[in-house]
Amino acid sequence: MQGCPEEMMHIKVSAVSAFAQTLRRYTSLNHLAQAARAVLQNSAQINQMLVDLNRVDFHNVQEQVLLLIGLGRIPKDDGLECIHFLLVKRRKSDNLLCSGASLGEWCPGGRGEYFNTCGEAYKLGG
Repeated sequence: MQGCPEEMMHIKVSAVSAFAQTLRRYTSLNHLAQAARAVLQNSAQINQMLVDLNRVDFHNVQEQVLLLIGLGRIPKDDGLECIHFLLVKRRKSDNLLCSGASLGEWCPGGRGEYFNTCGEAYKLGG
């Protein structure tokens, strides 16, 4: 690339850097999907996750969040959103674990579509 204008060189280096970063992200996501799929296909691990999830005292967590709201350590809206998030995620996790959901079903929105699409191509999805 000798004799190439400096601005052109900068543009090419930027494009290659962005492409390399994208490849790293997709490679990491691919490895994560493989690991998640292995766990979600193992009934012993799913049963252990259910046991562990049922050991969490969500009522106690809710009380602690409410205490932090009362002490002014966290804003009320954030605390209530946190409680709602925990309860919804717990219900959803229970349902997904019990139903034997695929990797794509565990990922909300577009992320599930990525796993479903790549899962067919790379045998990662459920």
